[in-house]
Amino acid sequence: MVPLYILSIWVLVQSLRRASKPSSKWLYIRRRKLTVLLLAFILAFPILLPVFSFPAPGGPLKVGVTKLHLVNQKKKEIIPGHEDKQREMMLSVWYPADAAGTENRPWTFFDIMHQIMRADGFPTFSYQYFKYIDTHSIENVEIAKASAKYPVILFLHGFPGMSTQSIPLVEELASQGYVVVAPDFTHVSAAPEFPDGRVVTMEKGLLELQKPQLNQILKYWVQDISFIIDELEQMNLSKSNHILAGKLDLNQVGVLGHSFGGSTAMHALLADDRVAAGMSMDAPAYGDMSQDMVLTKPFLIMDASESDWDMDVKRGIFKNMTAEGYMVMLDGADHDSFTNYPLESPLFASLFINKYHAHQLINEYAVAFFDRHLLGKDGDLLDQASHDPKVSFQTN
Repeated sequence: MVPLYILSIWVLVQSLRRASKPSSKWLYIRRRKLTVLLLAFILAFPILLPVFSFPAPGGPLKVGVTKLHLVNQKKKEIIPGHEDKQREMMLSVWYPADAAGTENRPWTFFDIMHQIMRADGFPTFSYQYFKYIDTHSIENVEIAKASAKYPVILFLHGFPGMSTQSIPLVEELASQGYVVVAPDFTHVSAAPEFPDGRVVTMEKGLLELQKPQLNQILKYWVQDISFIIDELEQMNLSKSNHILAGKLDLNQVGVLGHSFGGSTAMHALLADDRVAAGMSMDAPAYGDMSQDMVLTKPFLIMDASESDWDMDVKRGIFKNMTAEGYMVMLDGADHDSFTNYPLESPLFASLFINKYHAHQLINEYAVAFFDRHLLGKDGDLLDQASHDPKVSFQTN
């Protein structure tokens, strides 16, 4: 972004020099106003759309990332207009990595956003600066040898959303020894690219669907979760050269979701016996969610004070939990605080909590929860009322 500042200084000098020799008073005033407006735009650009940094993962392991393509030959699409097609999806997978000496490059924000921006009609030059924003994930690097196998967490995006919407969280989990499998739910995700070069954008009109239709899509997503676990089991048993083959501990599976994905996580916990524990982040009440819903396996409900979405329903679910249950409220956070969006621009950030602090708290509670309920590790975080003034914490 330095060239923009240099350009702004050059524009200022040139404008003032020319404005000092006006042919008329009117032209002098006009040039001054245009100069101020241009400078305001140039100086505002790096503030509103900065070259930001993703927070560094706090775990002891490096992070790798790869892609999977799955096709369900037994299932057709449910999205209107695509019912004659087989259900297929792309998945992003983050995992503990051995990155020492690798020549593989880290994922950049440009890698994540290029297809989305192009699908939305943005010219490439307008987001070239994304290439200077590195994630902490190395593409297709070898999986870490620290353990023979690693537990698996399924990350479910919102409606709409995308598998890469919460980079700080998935990278943190991978650095702590988890394989994070994040599907792009086709026709709802922003713009996943398939191996044959197709880019499938979000289907128009989905945001106009009513709750009964959304409830049907939620059930469909729950079935997708079981299908993904089935496919991971097959890949894990295979003798293929895939990075993840034989490295997944599918006796320890968790599910984690944001927004509509959080609602799906609750249902997946009940629907599939292989899912041992789950966590939702600012989830609305869809499907069977009601004050009478009973979760029979460990679950953490995390919410944002500035969203306050269907809290009576979630309090009822928390009260009815028959296994270990937790409620975490992040004071000052809003619905987007769980995603990359506040990092991308201050226009998307809550005014009431520092965006990096919010990600730190989200990561701490997610790691503590899955460490306890997938790995059986003891930790103090889930045993204390609160360790931070921005957190309200309850346990049953």
